[in-house]
Amino acid sequence: MHALATDVLAVACPVLTVGRGVPQAVRLARRGGEGVSILTWQLWLLVGEPWIAYGVVAHVPAEVVTNAAASVVSLVTLVLAGRRARTTGRVLATAGGGTAAIALLVAGSVATHDLAPISLVAVAGSLGVYIPQAVGTFRAPSVAGVSVPTWALTLVNSLAWGAYGLLISKAPVWIPSVVAVPTTAVIVLRLYTRRAGSPDRIVASASSAT
Repeated sequence: MHALATDVLAVACPVLTVGRGVPQAVRLARRGGEGVSILTWQLWLLVGEPWIAYGVVAHVPAEVVTNAAASVVSLVTLVLAGRRARTTGRVLATAGGGTAAIALLVAGSVATHDLAPISLVAVAGSLGVYIPQAVGTFRAPSVAGVSVPTWALTLVNSLAWGAYGLLISKAPVWIPSVVAVPTTAVIVLRLYTRRAGSPDRIVASASSAT
């Protein structure tokens, strides 16, 4: 049973991690980026890099496959968000600088055969990646551009990675879920309540009732 659950999660976790960003990219392309946290998507892109390195060194293939593909989706979403905010150049420059810094960190860790710096950055980034969007759901004037399916998938994904990390006894894999699960749950609930109370939704409900 343990082996079966591990095998299932080894497939489900990468699929969820890659797929979670697709609804947000589609919504950005079709509706705009009101309320979307560019910082969260920058962090998602950057956090994937040390996780790829961690997966290679610690022999966790799911991390490598997942974060390589997810980084592509994050980059597309980030470009779309930057375009909507008319800050594409600045967004990409910031991401490029972060990538260079992480590459140096990874190179140093591999050269010294010390996995701790990679693990620390990967876990720390994963702990904080959701916070900017969580704050935005409370402070942004509108969250019309934020994809509820993306964050619902992210919640499920966080639960899956937590279970997977526990099953394979890799603390850096499950620790981020301790923060990610409640934070993403707050984001989903806040998005639902704000959408339910939005003027457009209220008008639509009144129209359907008459």
